[in-house]
Amino acid sequence: MSGQTLRFCILCLIFMSSLSQSNAQTVEPYMKGKDRVFYTYSYAFIQPGIESYESTWRSNENLIQLYLETKIARKFFVGYGFGYNSTNYHHNLRISTQPTTGGNTFHIIPDSVSYNSNKLNVKYLEIPIELRFRTQTHSGKTIRCYIGAKVGYRINSYARYRDEKLNVAYYNIDELNQWNYGLYTRMGYGLISLYASYSLSPLFTNLSEVQSDWANQNVISFGLSIGG
Repeated sequence: MSGQTLRFCILCLIFMSSLSQSNAQTVEPYMKGKDRVFYTYSYAFIQPGIESYESTWRSNENLIQLYLETKIARKFFVGYGFGYNSTNYHHNLRISTQPTTGGNTFHIIPDSVSYNSNKLNVKYLEIPIELRFRTQTHSGKTIRCYIGAKVGYRINSYARYRDEKLNVAYYNIDELNQWNYGLYTRMGYGLISLYASYSLSPLFTNLSEVQSDWANQNVISFGLSIGG
C-alpha cells in the first residue's frame, strides 16, 4: 500500500471515529453491532473467458474492509464503510508496448513460449454498503447472511512479465477501467464466512477495435472472509 493510500485510510478512520463520538447519544445504540472489520482472500478470474485465455490458481484478491453499522429492524442491519482491494491476475495475457503509437497491446502468450511469471495487479479504494441479517446460536456463535454492493476507484496498477531473457513492467495502465463496481455476498458462521463477488463493470476499457473482445470482460471472485 502506498504512503498516500495509507494516509487516506488513517484520515477516514479518524473522521469516522470523531463522527461517532460527536453523535454518541443518538448514534451509539446503533453502532454496537459486530462485524466491523473483514479480511477476505479469494480466487479471482476474468469471466467470460476468451478462447485460449488461461488463469492460474495463483490469481487472487486481497480485500480489507472497515464498517460502521446501523440497526433497521430486529436482526437486520445496514453496514457501510470503506475498503482496500488488491487483485492479482496470474495468466497468459501479456501486455506489451506498440512501437508506432506507444500504446499498450494485449495478446495471448502461445503455449510454445516458456515464461517464469506474468502478472497483472490492480488496486482500488472501495466504498461498500450491505444489507445484513444476523442472529446467534445458543452457544453465542454468529450466523450471518449479508448482501452488498460496492464501488471502487483504481489508484494503482502494473503488469510484470519475466522469462529467461526479459524482466519488464508496465505501470498505470490506461486500458484498465478507472472504476470498479459490483455485487457481493458474505455468508458464514462464527469468524469465518464464504465470500463471492461479481463485477458489473468491465475490467478493460479504451481498447482498440482489434482488441474489442476484451471490452466486456468482468471479474468473478470467491473465497473466505475472516472478521467480526
